[in-house]
Amino acid sequence: MSMPPPPNDDYYWLKDAIVSTRVTPLDGRCLVELVFTDPQDPLHFLVRVIDTYCSRTKAEHCADIMRRQIGADPRDPRPNTELSHAHNLCRN
Repeated sequence: MSMPPPPNDDYYWLKDAIVSTRVTPLDGRCLVELVFTDPQDPLHFLVRVIDTYCSRTKAEHCADIMRRQIGADPRDPRPNTELSHAHNLCRN
């Protein structure tokens, strides 16, 4: 018996996605983005802008809280390899 095909949904991979954060300085504030990376295809990812914060430490703290809450497993047992940070290859 074979596995059923994935649902006809472009975002079916998000349930197993690796969630990471990106904090970027922007006009004197820090922009927080969540990056969802597909574990089977590291070049397939989704970036969502969350909010801006007045200090980098506050932005990193809030980003860490959001990453732990949104991730499938708060302990994040998947390895954090260089391939999971493939979104840093091109900043366009």
